[in-house]
Amino acid sequence: MFQGPFDQVYRFYYQRLNLRQKQCYNTMVEHILKYEKEFELPCFISAQEVSEVFDAVRDDYPLFFFLNNHGWKTRGTTLYAVITYRILEKNVQPLLDKVIKEVTPLVNSLKGKTEEEKELAIHDYLVTHSVYEKDRQYYVHQILGPILYHKSVCEGFARAGKMLFDLVGMRSAYVTGCGNCYKKTQEEKEKKNSNHAWNLVFIKNVPYYLDITFDAGLGKPDEIWYAYYNMSEEQILRNHLPAKPELANCLAGGDYYTVRGLYIQRKSQLRELVEKYLRAGKKTLMFRMDFSRPIEELTKNVVDVIREVCIRMPGKWWIKNYVVYEPQYIFCVRFYEMQK
Repeated sequence: MFQGPFDQVYRFYYQRLNLRQKQCYNTMVEHILKYEKEFELPCFISAQEVSEVFDAVRDDYPLFFFLNNHGWKTRGTTLYAVITYRILEKNVQPLLDKVIKEVTPLVNSLKGKTEEEKELAIHDYLVTHSVYEKDRQYYVHQILGPILYHKSVCEGFARAGKMLFDLVGMRSAYVTGCGNCYKKTQEEKEKKNSNHAWNLVFIKNVPYYLDITFDAGLGKPDEIWYAYYNMSEEQILRNHLPAKPELANCLAGGDYYTVRGLYIQRKSQLRELVEKYLRAGKKTLMFRMDFSRPIEELTKNVVDVIREVCIRMPGKWWIKNYVVYEPQYIFCVRFYEMQK
């Protein structure tokens, strides 16, 4: 039987199965840990229910990176699960050990930390230690990609996030849907074939969406953007469409910028924030604006306000450049101080 922290898994999808499926789920986990390819299930359920159980197991257990696919067959009134694996049995435990060894320093450093501190550290670790890179190798779709090879696609980022949240004792889930569907109608979003994966994270029992992949694609390692950090339903739906929106009701107010006083709704707020940063000598300012106005009009007003503050501040501050991430109304403004 494979050895690892399998008892630390938060079984989000298990809780949403019916009683017979839960019995099959537990049996499936038991036999997968033994690398068994065919085994009897305790209940006779439909093919659709078997698929739901397999998906629940795979999505709850990111450490099962060695799973490939599933099938089923019957013998009389007995139902059997048929499991295929993508990695030879002899290679599984060494890879499990490598993954746990790699993340142990991070996990140990988060002991005694708050949920907010743990989440931030996990997000930043994955964003800075791995790049988004498509590869024909299976591992970019699993935790091996971002943890051992430092490259990943969305599936790998989301599964690695789920694993790390499990290891630090936080509740989270791996969720799927479509991404990159900004400015599409609901009908177009539903038709758009843009499979994507991200996370659902619980902070003080409140669920939020977290898309590590999209944040990894923004900015630089020394300038992390948090455009998709603890998003509400309204925020995520601007360019994502969860496959199962009924899984959670994510409320506003928990995103990175709002929590830190960087969500701007009035000119007076922006003036105060820019002045505060310039007085402290900070040369980069990132903030979120309200969605209520067209981005072109809003950008002009934002730049005018910032230039006004720069002119009346002591010294000679000016805008070096600015970037606007339109899908989430995130502004990144860089300043320079002219030599006196």
